[in-house]
Amino acid sequence: MIALLALMASACLGNQSKLSRLQDSAHNLNVAMRFGRMDIATELVAPRSMSDFTQKHRGWGRELRLIDVEFQGIQPRGEDATVLVAVGWQRHDEQDLRMTQLMQTWRYGTKGWKLIEEERVGGDFGLLGEQVEVLRPESRGDAHFRSITIR
Repeated sequence: MIALLALMASACLGNQSKLSRLQDSAHNLNVAMRFGRMDIATELVAPRSMSDFTQKHRGWGRELRLIDVEFQGIQPRGEDATVLVAVGWQRHDEQDLRMTQLMQTWRYGTKGWKLIEEERVGGDFGLLGEQVEVLRPESRGDAHFRSITIR
């Protein structure tokens, strides 16, 4: 009986669909990036896309902190697929929560699904290394009135 259950479990794992493997790969990459594990994330990036990927994510963890990653959909297209991801993030010197929507393009090959392209499709600029001018308010002097004591 136990041998039959083990055989059924291995058959199910071996027959995992391409879409299911894409979901796993996209989840692993984005969660790894969320927690600053770029060593794990880069294993899921296609070699020809590696320099672009590292350039776009060089500020993650140093200048930017990822707060949340939310999957918004998967659209398979033959050997390629599109994954839509919403990323909540902050600059380290601010408390504003920013949201950026990303479209990730994945390609299926002999080594499974690999990220080949990532671009911003909505939300705040600055997550993928775009040049953004950050405006800071001027510091102001003391705005209190002088105290008067009535006797």
